[in-house]
Amino acid sequence: MEPGGRAAAADAAAILASATGLERHDVAGHELLAAREAERRRLDGLTTFNSLDSGRTDTRQEDRDKYAKPIEHPMVRTHPVHGSRAVYFHISKTTHISGMAAEASRAYMADLLERMIRPEIVYQHAWRKGDVLVIDDRATMHRAHGDYDRQQSRVLWRIIVEGDRPRLDRPRPV
Repeated sequence: MEPGGRAAAADAAAILASATGLERHDVAGHELLAAREAERRRLDGLTTFNSLDSGRTDTRQEDRDKYAKPIEHPMVRTHPVHGSRAVYFHISKTTHISGMAAEASRAYMADLLERMIRPEIVYQHAWRKGDVLVIDDRATMHRAHGDYDRQQSRVLWRIIVEGDRPRLDRPRPV
């Protein structure tokens, strides 16, 4: 068991590429080519409804009050800075996908994650005292492994910058 635990962050543009058969044109993922149109169109048309993790006992009441109502987001979003498209969902915060029951939604998201997340697009981090890791949640999917001794003292400061609302800019017809 690692003293500080591990975390992983996956490139969400590359995840979209995996889901839709897109091939990456450059390392930054700004150009995505050769899409399997049916899968891409399906993902483009889906939205998710998101809320706080249910069953958590450590959520502050003020956060429950503020975020109790589910918020709808596109399942694929356009990055507001560089315009790349990326999948955008959190399996434990998504209550359901539009037009799907909760169980079917979870099964579909789990299938997407299983098919899409590959070692070559994932950064693995083994935490050590003093580490700082900065990720852009608009372009990554994060997962903590939970492989640390929960009896050990840990300090995690998470800073969330208030910003844009997720959106999907659809390509213009040529």
